[in-house]
Amino acid sequence: MIRMDDRLEFDIGLEHFDLLSADESDRLRQFNDTDKSYRANVTVADLFAERVSLHPERVAVIDGEQRITYRELDARSDQIAWLLQRRIGEARGRLAAVMMDRSVDFVAALLAIFKNGMGYVPIDPHYPRSRIEYLLQDSACPVLITEETHLASWTGAPPIGAASMICLDQAEIREEAGRLPTAAFVSLGQEDDIAYVIYTSGSTGQPKGVTITHKQLLNTLFWLGDQFPLTETDIIAQKTSISFTDSVWELFWPLISGASLSVMEERVGKSPALLFEWLGRERITFTQFVPAMMRQFLSYVESNDEVDPLPALQWVFNGGEAISADLVQDWNRLFGRARIANIYGMTESAIYASVYLCRDAPLDRGDNIPVGVPISNTRIYVLGQSGEVCPPGVKGELCIGGTGITEGYLGKPDLTERAFTVHPATGERLYRTGDIGCLDEQYRLEYWGRKDDQVQIRGYRVELKEVERAILQHPEVRQTAVLTISVGEMTELVSYYICDNLPVAPVELRAHLEAVLPAYMVPGFFVELSEMPLTPHGKIDRRALPEPGAVRHASSSYTAPRDERERRLAQIWSEVLQVSSPGIDDNFIEYGGHSLQAVRFAAAVERQLGIKLGVQSLLEHQTIRALSESMASGTEQPRLPDPKLLAWASDYAVSPFQEQIYMLRELEGEETSSNSPGALRLEGPLDTDKLDRVLQELVSRHESLRSSFHKIHGEVRQVLHQEALLHIETIELEGRQPDQAIHAFIRPFALDQAPLFRAGILRLDADDHLLLIDMHHIISDALSKATLLREFAQLYDGARLPAVTMQPKEYAAWIREYEQSTSWKREESYWLDVYKQLPQPLGLPTDHERGSTRADTGRELQAWMAEDLVSRLRQFNREHKLTLYMSLLAAYSILLSKYANQDDLVIGCDLDRRVRPEFYGSIGAFTNLVALRMKPSKQMTVIEYLTRIKSHVSLALEHGDYPFERLLQRLYERHNLSMPIVETMLTLHQPEPIESSSASLHLSSYPLERQSAMVGLALEALDTEQGLLLNWLYHARLFEAPTIGRMNDDLAAVIVQMMDRPDAQISQLELRHGLALATTEWEAGGFAL
Repeated sequence: MIRMDDRLEFDIGLEHFDLLSADESDRLRQFNDTDKSYRANVTVADLFAERVSLHPERVAVIDGEQRITYRELDARSDQIAWLLQRRIGEARGRLAAVMMDRSVDFVAALLAIFKNGMGYVPIDPHYPRSRIEYLLQDSACPVLITEETHLASWTGAPPIGAASMICLDQAEIREEAGRLPTAAFVSLGQEDDIAYVIYTSGSTGQPKGVTITHKQLLNTLFWLGDQFPLTETDIIAQKTSISFTDSVWELFWPLISGASLSVMEERVGKSPALLFEWLGRERITFTQFVPAMMRQFLSYVESNDEVDPLPALQWVFNGGEAISADLVQDWNRLFGRARIANIYGMTESAIYASVYLCRDAPLDRGDNIPVGVPISNTRIYVLGQSGEVCPPGVKGELCIGGTGITEGYLGKPDLTERAFTVHPATGERLYRTGDIGCLDEQYRLEYWGRKDDQVQIRGYRVELKEVERAILQHPEVRQTAVLTISVGEMTELVSYYICDNLPVAPVELRAHLEAVLPAYMVPGFFVELSEMPLTPHGKIDRRALPEPGAVRHASSSYTAPRDERERRLAQIWSEVLQVSSPGIDDNFIEYGGHSLQAVRFAAAVERQLGIKLGVQSLLEHQTIRALSESMASGTEQPRLPDPKLLAWASDYAVSPFQEQIYMLRELEGEETSSNSPGALRLEGPLDTDKLDRVLQELVSRHESLRSSFHKIHGEVRQVLHQEALLHIETIELEGRQPDQAIHAFIRPFALDQAPLFRAGILRLDADDHLLLIDMHHIISDALSKATLLREFAQLYDGARLPAVTMQPKEYAAWIREYEQSTSWKREESYWLDVYKQLPQPLGLPTDHERGSTRADTGRELQAWMAEDLVSRLRQFNREHKLTLYMSLLAAYSILLSKYANQDDLVIGCDLDRRVRPEFYGSIGAFTNLVALRMKPSKQMTVIEYLTRIKSHVSLALEHGDYPFERLLQRLYERHNLSMPIVETMLTLHQPEPIESSSASLHLSSYPLERQSAMVGLALEALDTEQGLLLNWLYHARLFEAPTIGRMNDDLAAVIVQMMDRPDAQISQLELRHGLALATTEWEAGGFAL
């Protein structure tokens, strides 16, 4: 009892009072009685070395077709360890940055770092450049281990921050490593050395690095081994991003336990069907999910209706976000063996801190799933606002102490101090998680949310303040508030913002953020407000912000069509761009529209509205509102004739393109340069009878697959056969690589023998096959190949396809009828005016002298353009009303003009002429080559040249119905043409990945390395969901691969300068390399730059 009088002052804090009863204190001590003695004075490298000596031939890492043993992995890591030591000397206690994709080499690099007594800093190679450079500079890593494939897409200098760089896939690095000692590398590390530094989102606006030592990490890994003992048959899925804390246990727990880890391809994790198939094929026993992905995954499993799905799977670790009771119920209902371990933790606790095993499903779907009890050598307390220990049922902040807790944030003592507190009674150092929780009646921890602005997005920890600070870096944004919303099962960020003077479109703000933040931190919704709602105290009233339900996803507000013309334009827009309910103020280019889609849009407008719409008009009036108003003030032009169905006949006319292909084959004989091969991967038990039926159905469905070509009375004609028997070849590897077997499958066709299509089955394994197809270009084009493979997948899966309305014979007849129209004469006049003076041949320097350049000597080089560069380019295009093709064309033509020292050149563009819906889905040769004449004058500024290109390309596409073959004929008549007009090409495609899964078979695209090139140099840009992929196709008899690689670097450099210096003259743009050729050291730009 405390006696009080007037002299007593109350300066005792609440933290000094014990709010717990004696029984509660005793049970709390039992709850935190987690002491466990584990091995001391060891590192991950030490434990891995022990496993190497115990079972060297056991499989350690599975990476696709690779099966790497412990001995082989140890040897690889030794090689890299020696290389590291040679580069930076004794470096114990220092850090090494690693920017690689998940792979065997990535695992080996981490072990090599540990052997040197260093810690690793994982950097996602797909982060924006500015974030990568911040991580390098903040961590002060003396070395960056990476792959050339990631640096190839960077422009300008390599990333700033690392003093030394090791590209493991460079030939010079491999040679250097081969000269180093082959003796085992003795590990230099100790348990208190930093094992890794993982950066997490920071409230200061910049990420902060969490340091974890080997001792801290091993406490978690040893506990995992106690709780979930591994055997040599266990296989752990390595599927988490390298920059996320869960990747650490996936990597090292199996390697110190004698089990295996299997590296998952990035694309697999984005598809529940692919993920399910992969988990089963690899016989994964342990994996990790976040709830949002688990929900999608369960939906697929349920629809798959498999009796005992994934029988090898034992445990699934849920982390990153709270899991709902209904999700646990659904999982336990669908899976017979596998159960969920709901594990709570964070980067600061060396991955995990507590666990609750969901062996039994909760009774009520609304129950809160606990996060359980502390792991070994870990103590968790619920502390109140004044630091007092809360009794059961009372919510407070979860604070964690113990062996696994980080020492703090790298180089940030102030942040470290704020992140920790002390136990009010014992004085133990505790990490303040910022999470709100409590103990339930059974003394299990429950998680109830956050006390601050930190949220979880797809399992990643995101500080809302960091996102807000990035938004405020935009010069026109004055104020912002970022919140989370629920979209189905997903948590999304929404940004509310106010502008200063000029309005900022949501797409512009998104592009700004994509250049500085990882993709998961970029809001999916943007709402511009005139003012922020405020509380009586003058702070933003976040509860009063408007519901974003009516907000367009990353776009502007919705305005419905006002009249019949706008409604019909919106319908066409929806069909062409595959978007639902476009508003009249939505922007064509912002929705992904490009030049070639503009052609299709214009054709649909002409057919449905009777208005000849120029492509330039659409690019100048990019909204339905502006386009409709433009049409109202214009005049209607004559329509093209409608295509007509043809009756059965003995033979039919061919298109000009088909005619030229036939004539070339007569001159050059049979060869494979006009073949168009493709492949599908078929994984699972293959029903060969069903496969045969599906392929025969495709032959019956598409007339081009039953056509042959003949000279009849001196005229090339196509003959349509009622039937054409397709023989499916069976191919065995017989000791060859798959690419060798595929190359042997590709053979010449005889044009007078149907079908000009062959199919084969290449057996890779018992339940793993490739479906190979090959068609002649006279009956197909790029879209035809994609259509054929897609329809095969659909038919094999039991789908019913709509009938093909019109076939290639109707297209050829339509073109022939068009030749007699007045529109044809106008288009011919346009092209003859463009080429009234012939251009000079393209004078590109080559590695080898020009001789025979037959197309069967082709090679291919692929490179992804850096994400931040693509993001900047899209924003630049929006600002200047350019399509992606136009800006790439400008950069490519400037590049070639500097290499060739000429400012008049021709670049070819393949144009799909299925502009009429009657031809959609038809397999055939619908391609027309458009010869774009480019004149990048040295004195012209970049912006002037882009303006010219915008007009020039639009006009060329508007006249794109005129066949290139007819142009060649007219030029021969006028100029006695004897040289090729088109010696290089630039194409842009938006491929659709083929994915299909039935109960027994999974079908997916299989990339083929092309062995032919129609011209000496071509650039094919693929605008995919993963980014912008550049395929360089070239004659190996002219160029070497390193030369093409430098071309890719120079193209990126030109693009950057175009955006940075739009008012600069073309002569002032500089190349990064020039073209250093194999035979001579020629520097590009022999003229004044």
